[in-house]
Amino acid sequence: MSRPEPLTGAQRRRLRALAHDSQPVAQLGRHGLSEAFLAELDRALAEHELIKVRLRGAEREEREMVVHELGERLGCAPVGLVGQPPSASYSDFFMRSM
Repeated sequence: MSRPEPLTGAQRRRLRALAHDSQPVAQLGRHGLSEAFLAELDRALAEHELIKVRLRGAEREEREMVVHELGERLGCAPVGLVGQPPSASYSDFFMRSM
């Protein structure tokens, strides 16, 4: 899939506000980016356009790598990261279908 255009700051703020109260549609765990996980995210993006995904126990560099890879493989743009392990046990990020 092609890489989407980066979102502006105003677009990110609006999308974060829209997704604030939403629940994660998927959780990335120890099995990483499996084909089943990617298929579930692809289905959720097609259905909802804006989704929240939970990453458990990932370090900052790993989270950034996962977000970048998801954007590349699914043709979506990251909207934001929430939570800073180790103080929080998870990070959520939102992706917008492009």
